[in-house]
Amino acid sequence: MSAPTESPHADAGGLIDPSTTAGWGQATSRAPALGVPLSDAVLEFLRREREDVGELRGRTAVRARMLDDGHPLSSYFISSSHNTYLSANQLTGDASASQYSFVLSRGCRCVEIDLWDDPSSAVGEPKVTHGYTLTERVTFRSVCEAIEGEVKEGDLPVVVSLECHAGLEGQGKAVEIMKEVFGEKLVTAPLEGLDGPPTINQLRGRVLIKVEYCPAGASLLASQTSALALKDPVDAEDDGNESDSSSDSSDDEAARELRKKRKDAKVRIGPALSGLGVYASSIKPGKRKWWEDRFDDPPHAVVNISESALGKLLSTSLVGIVETTAEQLIRVYPHGLRVGSRNLDPLPFWRCGSQIVALNWQRFDKGLQLSEALFAGTGGYVLKPTALRKNGREPPVKWSKVRVEMRVFGASNLPRPSSLDADDTLKPFLRAKLYSTTADVRHRTSTSAGSDPVWDSPTFAWEFDADDELAFLRVKVVHDVRWGGDEVFALWSARVAGLENGWTLIRLLDLKGRETDATVLLLISTAPTAHPIPSPTTACIMSEPAAASFAPPPSSKRQPTTLILLGMAGSGKTTLLQRLNAYLHQQRTPPYVLNLDPAVHTLPYSANIDIRDTVSYREVMKQYHLGPNGGILTALNLFTTKFDQVLGLVEKRMGEVDHVLVDTPGQIEIFTWSASGAIITDALASAGPTVVAYVVDTPRTTAPATFMSNMLYACSILYKTRLPLLLVFNKTDAHPHHFATEWMRDFEAFQAALAARPATQPYTAGEAGGEGEPSYMNSLMNSMSLVLEEFYKNIRAVGVSAMTGEGMEDFFTALEESRKEYETEYKPELEKLKHEREARETASKQDSLNRLMTDLAVDQAKAKARGGEAGPDPAEDEVEDEDEEDEGEELDAGDMTRLRSQSGAEPFLNLRMARPGEGLGETGEPEVGEDGVRWPRPG
Repeated sequence: MSAPTESPHADAGGLIDPSTTAGWGQATSRAPALGVPLSDAVLEFLRREREDVGELRGRTAVRARMLDDGHPLSSYFISSSHNTYLSANQLTGDASASQYSFVLSRGCRCVEIDLWDDPSSAVGEPKVTHGYTLTERVTFRSVCEAIEGEVKEGDLPVVVSLECHAGLEGQGKAVEIMKEVFGEKLVTAPLEGLDGPPTINQLRGRVLIKVEYCPAGASLLASQTSALALKDPVDAEDDGNESDSSSDSSDDEAARELRKKRKDAKVRIGPALSGLGVYASSIKPGKRKWWEDRFDDPPHAVVNISESALGKLLSTSLVGIVETTAEQLIRVYPHGLRVGSRNLDPLPFWRCGSQIVALNWQRFDKGLQLSEALFAGTGGYVLKPTALRKNGREPPVKWSKVRVEMRVFGASNLPRPSSLDADDTLKPFLRAKLYSTTADVRHRTSTSAGSDPVWDSPTFAWEFDADDELAFLRVKVVHDVRWGGDEVFALWSARVAGLENGWTLIRLLDLKGRETDATVLLLISTAPTAHPIPSPTTACIMSEPAAASFAPPPSSKRQPTTLILLGMAGSGKTTLLQRLNAYLHQQRTPPYVLNLDPAVHTLPYSANIDIRDTVSYREVMKQYHLGPNGGILTALNLFTTKFDQVLGLVEKRMGEVDHVLVDTPGQIEIFTWSASGAIITDALASAGPTVVAYVVDTPRTTAPATFMSNMLYACSILYKTRLPLLLVFNKTDAHPHHFATEWMRDFEAFQAALAARPATQPYTAGEAGGEGEPSYMNSLMNSMSLVLEEFYKNIRAVGVSAMTGEGMEDFFTALEESRKEYETEYKPELEKLKHEREARETASKQDSLNRLMTDLAVDQAKAKARGGEAGPDPAEDEVEDEDEEDEGEELDAGDMTRLRSQSGAEPFLNLRMARPGEGLGETGEPEVGEDGVRWPRPG
């Protein structure tokens, strides 16, 4: 069905007001349908599908992921605002300091300030305004106070993009105000003890200033005064006379008139203000090829470039730009002619790695809708795809294509478009479009009627390259207008990488980004469509040459240490892995991370290989009619069938990393005692040094019985895996672990703890005082502690806090000692077992071949006997003639091919085919031939 033409302004959106909830990921990440009614048709359909309506109401369509905050600023996309102080268009809009509170409270982490001198100020303080326009102005102090009020302790860092048009005096006042208002939150000097850039975790609760760089000793223009400006506001950020076809054409003439006001005099930035750009020194590159000749001075340069200038470079210099953005910040700002506050398309700039793509938060159009999708469920920082980061790692098991399918049933409570008269009928249809590097493809439903339409569409399908991690799905509900352009009145956007499979209710937004009471019932499925591809690619970039530029150099480093983390549910295992990951990033030795838990909802770290990207746990449960544990076990089994390819990806990176961290399911027995867990453990141990860490919940181990239970389980893991075992007592910030190490080293101390517990006290609480008679349980634990004494002597134990990071140095010291134990004790044992297994396989193949040859001799003897009794047969005569011709010759190629296919062995090339009756001695007993094979009596 051909779709009617859509209005050319369908993506223009509406101006944002204080009731707007979208644009920064908060609306998409919430439960969509709590408290809103569903149509009778939708409820009836869900009952037929046996879906739990209550559970579906609270299920989000987009999977939220916890932020891995152990990387520098250059590794993240940052939610950014352009001309933050404005609330409408760029020429006549109102300005308010409250706009900063508005955007920061909704997840924006980079705001912009245009600083100008204010001659009307009695104290000489500067103002914030869009110069040479009719927009309002606000005081610089009020803006700083609004920003400071939204930056709390532990918040992700806020970057203030300061565009300075003020003279030296105004700059000095601005520095004084920022130091006074921001106080210790303001970063005024490099953090102590760091050689390179800090991680965003180290910058939490801080304010960073991005300001133009002033080289040391640079002279100031003698003619500088407070009235001089660098450029007029319309052209202030542009790198030339670029034009943009998507700009607001109706405002072009006014904008060009303002361009005539451009001043010839230039303002230099003074060293006092420039010195605040500690980790963000802004550079306007001009004609310099910054993607080839990178900036060494300043050390933390930020390339400030317009959308038009960068857009022209993408077709010719993509590889260099991607390499630059992997370790250097890039800020892309809208063209000066976007005076109507319309936004640029951020996708091309995100795909080349640009961290700060400044958007006009005054209008909820396509640009801000995609921002809503990217930053869904985040605090304004999203870790860039692996290949867009410095030392980028392999994506998860890479499939050549990903297939997205969507079935649309219907909607509930659609709002009426404002242009629709009261007596007009709403005629809605739904349009869905996938944005990817492969192609932007859209589908649509048929047209229905009313506010509760039932479309029950056929399944829409898209395919795109699996290494495109920045694919987006955008849904629009449109009123079908017979004559003229159709009218979009509700919409929803999401990043494909975060979509949950299964039936889901999406909450629609209006064109101002406000939540409506309307929902759409969708069935979403994302799955790979081809086998994994081992060759490296660049995630979400378009060319194979670009991938080659990311190929790591060969390394002679030692093999990395593989750490398999095991632990009971609730022991803090996954949080500990995040802490280890963050610690290693701080040490500039980022690890390679695998997640093998298919049922985890969110991860606090970014996994290089994630089982959830290969196997859908929910779909496994549904298709195989399994419960939660059965679903986890089956998903792990399915993933194990491809683990040789996973291991290939890991081995390719072994020369680049020092540690491989493996997270396992919280249902510990599923991994420890399953065949798939054993296969994965053995495969990793065969590939390189491997250590198993058993994580213990320290506060819950203070009772002797629970302590003994954990020790028995640790002992069983040790003998099951036959690998070095490291006991990790977690949560030491809540309870010290010294009691546990004392019980392990001192048998009498454990006996005293048992004696101090009354015999009648249940072993579910903490320590208890008092003396008591020894019970059966006490006697049993005494005996077990004696048995485990040898076990304690050969085990390492450390105490850590995954929450505070306490004990990380001790942990890695113990890990290194365990690695040495693997090399000296476990590796020789593994090699011995490997040789024994190979010997058994060889013997088994020899035995199979012997049986095969025996069967052949018996069959031929029987055929010979039958031929003598039944008389001559022409066909048999031909066979006998052929046998006589081939007598004494070796097997031909076809025979050997068939033998190899059955025996799998090569060392039997000199065997001769036995003729019927050959190999029997005069006594009729089996005879040993020259080939060493004993031929049995036929029959």
